[in-house]
Amino acid sequence: MLAVGRRTQSSSATNNNFNSSSSSSSSRNKTNELCRLSFYDSPPSLDVDIDTFEMYGIARLQVLRRIDVLIARGVTGDNLTKEINKADSQQLFTNGVDGGTCNGTDKDQISHYILRMAYCQTEELRRWFLSNECKLFKIRYDTSKASSVDQFLRDRDVLMQYPPISGDEKIRLRPKLIGLYDRGSSSSGGSGGNSTSNKKEYNYNTTDFYKVPFVDVMALVSRREVYIEAGYAYVSRSKILSIVEGKFRTSLSKSLIQTYQMKFMWSSDTRIASIVNKLSKVAFQYGGSTSIVGGGINNGTLSAANPQRIVQIFVDYLTTVMGHSDPKTKPAGVNKLYVSVGTKRPNTCDKSCPIANRMHKSNSQKYTIFFDTFVMEQGCWDGVCQATGRHVYYQIKENGRCVKVGWTPPPLDTTMIANTQMQQCQNTSNTNTNTSSSSSSPQQTAAKKMKLSPTKSMQVSP
Repeated sequence: MLAVGRRTQSSSATNNNFNSSSSSSSSRNKTNELCRLSFYDSPPSLDVDIDTFEMYGIARLQVLRRIDVLIARGVTGDNLTKEINKADSQQLFTNGVDGGTCNGTDKDQISHYILRMAYCQTEELRRWFLSNECKLFKIRYDTSKASSVDQFLRDRDVLMQYPPISGDEKIRLRPKLIGLYDRGSSSSGGSGGNSTSNKKEYNYNTTDFYKVPFVDVMALVSRREVYIEAGYAYVSRSKILSIVEGKFRTSLSKSLIQTYQMKFMWSSDTRIASIVNKLSKVAFQYGGSTSIVGGGINNGTLSAANPQRIVQIFVDYLTTVMGHSDPKTKPAGVNKLYVSVGTKRPNTCDKSCPIANRMHKSNSQKYTIFFDTFVMEQGCWDGVCQATGRHVYYQIKENGRCVKVGWTPPPLDTTMIANTQMQQCQNTSNTNTNTSSSSSSPQQTAAKKMKLSPTKSMQVSP
């Protein structure tokens, strides 16, 4: 996927950097080889070459970035789960068909620890990684087979501290707990008289309930999906995901802090550090505002930390190449910016829609700029066009020019992004050098102009 003159030496980075694996955790991984659920509390002990190391990190980043892209498009529910499952299967559970030597479970474990090293370095990075990993864990939990989930819960002893309530307590709380079933069924408009009542009775008698401190299931409390008594929430077996996800979040949050404290163990290895640092720059723009009001252009360098320069290139492309008028920008979080066109008097280009292949009655085109990947997404406000889910993509290339990519999102190419940033920095450095030399020695500049012919004198930097 990426070729940056990589060596083929083996890198046992994850093995050397995290020497806390235990035999019990190893046996647990073997037992759950077909299960995608994991708390990632035991680092893998496999050796992978440096190319595979980078490829696995990019593969997982593709999945986590996919979550961001779909949510930004407004995809939710079953459609979101379907798309993430598809990306998860294609990127992390390929069973070696991508040229790697590891099976799907090993690739999932290794890629997680690679990104854990990359995204442990700042609070913003940790927050983004933790949020998207929890979303991925939840989707995997919801779509896993019941037998796999049960095996995972048994092996992890997740519910050991929350034993099921006794039969007597279940009988005492029956009017309260079965009311949760009544509330869920009434919202779905179910009917069926005695059959529905018998089904509720059967579900209640066969379902385990757990007595949990309510602070451990605040998500369920906020949705009023549990019964609370004396500071404890009574959670049904079907709602246990809230507990599992909470434990996963707590475990991963602590692990990210520990990984940051162990940064010195892998930062000295230039092969690994270069890949890890490159991966950490792809996902979001951190530590800055997306607003282009006020502030400079940071010496004109092109990077995610300098959104003004990226916006300038895309806006110039919209007006000069695409013919749009009066572009207006609006911040949309920390990693992207919305651009609307034709806000005053829309022209023909502002109304033309490539998705519908026709002209709308008003300025219907909208654009979203992603600072981390130098990508601009074109969409349409029209409801029919939005239902198609189609977008046109543009990207800034290494020469600093914006080009049209097409209907398919451009692949995540960290090498191209790094080269683009480097090229722009070099151009800026050369410009600054020429400017400083010109201002410091005006006599030399004048001499150069005198030596040039009149037709070439305009090429001298002012």
